Amino acid sequence: MKKSFLPLLVILTAGTLFSFSKQDPVVLKLNLTEGATYEYSTAMDQKITTSVSGQSYESGVSMASTIEMNVGKKYGNDSMLLQTKYTHMAVNTSAMGQTMSFDSNDSSNASGNELGRMFKVMAANPVNITTDAWGKVIRIDGIDQLSKAVDASVKGDNPAMKKMMEGLFNEQTYEHAFTNLNMYENKPVNTGDHWNQNISMTSFIPMDIHLIYTVKEINSSKVVLSVEGNIKSAKDSASINGMTIPVHVTGTQTGTYTIDRATGLISTGDIDQDIHTRMSMMGQDMDVETKGNTIITEKQK
Repeated sequence: MKKSFLPLLVILTAGTLFSFSKQDPVVLKLNLTEGATYEYSTAMDQKITTSVSGQSYESGVSMASTIEMNVGKKYGNDSMLLQTKYTHMAVNTSAMGQTMSFDSNDSSNASGNELGRMFKVMAANPVNITTDAWGKVIRIDGIDQLSKAVDASVKGDNPAMKKMMEGLFNEQTYEHAFTNLNMYENKPVNTGDHWNQNISMTSFIPMDIHLIYTVKEINSSKVVLSVEGNIKSAKDSASINGMTIPVHVTGTQTGTYTIDRATGLISTGDIDQDIHTRMSMMGQDMDVETKGNTIITEKQK
């Protein structure tokens, strides 16, 4: 009797451990509450090294923004309407010994400069996004009105600023800002599973982004995804300040997303990018190395 007890105990223990380690597949999708408001915040830091004719100089850009998303209407289980608007923006730049700083939460500069006027326009012009249950953007309303209002807020003859605004406030760029809502497979996934996502950016410098998501961990409250991908120019030229110039872009993107299983949103995200851009202007080659980090958080307000 004693001899048979030990093997039986080993079998029972192994079976118990296996049952605790095994995870059921999960279906990742958006599960937002009608009438609820969620905050989508990003904080980006970039270090940029520009080399021209044997000379190099460094610059830095830090940007933070918060977009409020109100679930205005859900249409069964198939789609929903998100009413989005900017509620915060902060920018810090440094280049050639010069610095510029703006924070919409700072009342001393919130309306006294060009960025302040621009933010007031952004906050006053909401954009509506209709998505399906998987976060795919079906329709965007209000982006043209926002773009025109931002363009009108740029005073004087500032073509560079206007061109940058055209690139930031158009339907494709706005849709790309919410790509994280549409990164799931329409099927159950388990630890070790992976899938691809391809993104095309046509504004400013056309680029193709290829991403691979891999499920690293699943528990009762979260799913952790690793993100790996590459970035490359979609064309061999770009239009900059009215000129068509040769451009070649290569880069990588790596990081981690932690998904809240209750909502399907990214509770935390940490993404690194390393992008090299080579362009030729007025007979000179210019190399721009951009190393950046972006932190994403999404939560119910």
